[in-house]
Amino acid sequence: MYIDLHYLVGSFFFFYIIAYDGTIGGLEAFFGMMMFLFYSIYLIRGETTNNPNQKIETKSFPVSAFAMLAATAIGIYFGADFTISSLETIATDLSIPKSIIALTLLSLGTTLPELAVNISAIKQGKAEMAIGNVLGSCIFNTCVIPSVASFFGPINVTDNLLQFSLPVMAACGLLFYLLTQDKKISIWEGLMFISLYGLFIVKTVTE
Repeated sequence: MYIDLHYLVGSFFFFYIIAYDGTIGGLEAFFGMMMFLFYSIYLIRGETTNNPNQKIETKSFPVSAFAMLAATAIGIYFGADFTISSLETIATDLSIPKSIIALTLLSLGTTLPELAVNISAIKQGKAEMAIGNVLGSCIFNTCVIPSVASFFGPINVTDNLLQFSLPVMAACGLLFYLLTQDKKISIWEGLMFISLYGLFIVKTVTE
């Protein structure tokens, strides 16, 4: 997991660098795609190296699974469209900046499914899946999502995100890296992170 932790911190600093001037363009975000590509190659090669005698079984193409994946992708697309329009309406009616809504309601709504998966994995004694999900999601969201989104137009980063949210993100990534050096996350460390997130939400909403 140490390489994954290094990539986590590196991806946070990468995002901080490309967002520092207030605009994320397609050219600089391209490097995020390259970072995730290198990370994916590392994961695949690492799995092959760790299991040199693993036999690859040839199976028929999973048509039903592919159809289900396509159907859910379409559902996610329209769901995302309705989510954005609903959040814009809430922000307009309550006179709240859209960035604040995204930092609170949107981030919580999109992360709750991952939380449910992690709790289920831990209950089944598969904590490594929960940690892998956290690291993989953070790296993917930081490197790939801005890169793909910037291909449809430049992304403007507001001053309140630059001055507060981005430094907090980078600091939390570094703190997570330091706390996991003993290869475990205690309940007290978890409570500390929950408290930090609560403080972050309060400061974000009251600014």
